[in-house]
Amino acid sequence: MGRLGYRKSKNGCLRCKKRRVKCDEQVPCTACKRHKVECSLERPGRGKALETSLTGAPKHQMRSKPNNVHSLPVRGQSPQANSFPEACTAIGFSELCLLDLELMHHFTTNTCMMGPHVLDPSVFRDELPRLGLRYPYLLHQLLALSAFHCAYLRTESREKYLFHGSKHQAHAIAGMRLALTGKMTEETSFALFMTSALLMTSSFASHLKYPHNEAMPPLAGMLEIMALVRGLSAIKTTTHAELQFNVLDKLKHHNGSQPCWKALDLFKTQLTILQSRISNLTNIDNATVAVLNKGVQSMLDCATMPASTMTGELQVVFTWLSILPADFFNLMQAQHPGAMVVLLYYVVALQEVETQCWVLEGWSAQLTSNIADILCPPWTGLAQWAMNELGYSRG
Repeated sequence: MGRLGYRKSKNGCLRCKKRRVKCDEQVPCTACKRHKVECSLERPGRGKALETSLTGAPKHQMRSKPNNVHSLPVRGQSPQANSFPEACTAIGFSELCLLDLELMHHFTTNTCMMGPHVLDPSVFRDELPRLGLRYPYLLHQLLALSAFHCAYLRTESREKYLFHGSKHQAHAIAGMRLALTGKMTEETSFALFMTSALLMTSSFASHLKYPHNEAMPPLAGMLEIMALVRGLSAIKTTTHAELQFNVLDKLKHHNGSQPCWKALDLFKTQLTILQSRISNLTNIDNATVAVLNKGVQSMLDCATMPASTMTGELQVVFTWLSILPADFFNLMQAQHPGAMVVLLYYVVALQEVETQCWVLEGWSAQLTSNIADILCPPWTGLAQWAMNELGYSRG
């Protein structure tokens, strides 16, 4: 028996039926007018199309969505700041979905263009998002880097972007670990290699730039990144990405020669001189001297890699971190003054690349000041050339 005083609505609009509420059957109904969405009673011929969109019918059976379903975000304003009617989530566009769409748009129109000048942005703009559709961990890392870039540019919404970027990065790392247990192909190798490279880039982007990281000394941040990169280097070994094809050559511009570091030859000469001066130290045990020289030699090897793949300063900044000898890295973690001197030479190359890549902005000055506070004689003498190049003088 029906409830007293209740009359069932037989000809109500589709939206009220979907919500299981009584429709007053006005044209348009009061509920649809209140929520500012189109009422199916206004256009009976489109009623079926709206019903299928609400009930999740296949896309090929759906007609175009009604007008005023939701408003697009205002430029420079976060999606949360806009008023999204209830119908927005009913058809599948949640605020998180819109944020991810914003991040992908930002990556393909902005972030991909912000790398060093020798890298071809079309690879990042076109190939990587397409590859990310097959390898979700790569897609997560693209969105993470885009979120960190948005945090860098949009201070008023910084915390939102940092939080969302961190979530995507966590998904990327989990996906990479799972992928490493599966079968390796050339395409899988490239996807893993690029995800690890973007992860390292994101680490530079998310350290020292934002209020929540101001308490971390720059040297501690760099050592943390180095530890991460050493873990990522296992991916290169596992996938054999650079053995199967030249990854860096795939990413570089092919439209003529690119500008290179004019001081590269001087940098290599100074590294050789540093090795000689370390070997001549009399108050340091031979084992430590050997380890320090291994660290210098690994940097020199990066600087002398063929220019056909990537310029010398880029090789030093991005490759040296992954080939650091384990015993030298241990000295760095212990903040041995000799290892800090070698790190200052790395900062010289970092300063050169800093002007080409937004993720590195501010690193050279902060690291130089932090390292200089640690050094004492005779190490300050060994670091003098690097300090001069970095424009540092003790106050």
